[in-house]
Amino acid sequence: MGYMNLYTVSGSGRLRKSYNIEVADCDDVGSAPDISGKGIVNPVAAILSTAMLLQYSLNLPEEAKAVEEAVKRTIDKGVITGDIGGKASTKEVGDATAKELETILSRS
Repeated sequence: MGYMNLYTVSGSGRLRKSYNIEVADCDDVGSAPDISGKGIVNPVAAILSTAMLLQYSLNLPEEAKAVEEAVKRTIDKGVITGDIGGKASTKEVGDATAKELETILSRS
């Protein structure tokens, strides 16, 4: 099967999380200790990693889709961190994504 990149949101390396299905190995594309604790870290890759966990480890595809949709809606509304041109903090992006997820799941 080879290497398959499942998640790439263009515009920032900090959004990209990839997964090697063949050997079940996650690849971290880098860390940024210089911005840790400042509230400016983009949480999208970590959130999408949760979707991957739901999909591939816990066999919960509908829940995984809900997480992915929540991220998409958050980004579409412009709630994004500075690394991709926004002004939102880590907490604001996380909170907005959680709110979108609540909305999605309440309609299910």
